[in-house]
Amino acid sequence: TTVMPFIPQTEKSFPHNEGDLLLSFNEKEKAFYITKVLKIEKLLMKKGDIKNIAGHSIQAPEEDFFLIVAVKWTDAVYADAAKARAAAAQGELPWKYLHIPMRPSGLLAENNEMIGHQPVTSEELTLYYDWKSLFDKGEAGVW
Repeated sequence: TTVMPFIPQTEKSFPHNEGDLLLSFNEKEKAFYITKVLKIEKLLMKKGDIKNIAGHSIQAPEEDFFLIVAVKWTDAVYADAAKARAAAAQGELPWKYLHIPMRPSGLLAENNEMIGHQPVTSEELTLYYDWKSLFDKGEAGVW
């Protein structure tokens, strides 16, 4: 267990909103993919709490908070940004990963560009609430 001296400011804010569609480039695949922000939630860590963050058990030395940004995303299937934007505008996206709990810094490292917005449905949040229940019990982590 690592003692966390503080939660960095990079984990306390996120410049996008629930429902935003974000465009990113996958360098390995040389193609674009789209991420949809499903839920942004402020999570409190009380002094002594231990949470799995990025594969590490982190213990809070004092009360603090960080944001969870739950997303889903497509494969890197778009050869260029214009095709990805057109698909987002049509609203028919080939979602592959339906729920990934992330920290803001992990998403922002992807150099996302907001390209649209789709309201989040209750069905899209089902996996988030399943994960959140496990996370609250210390049985799941966040990336």
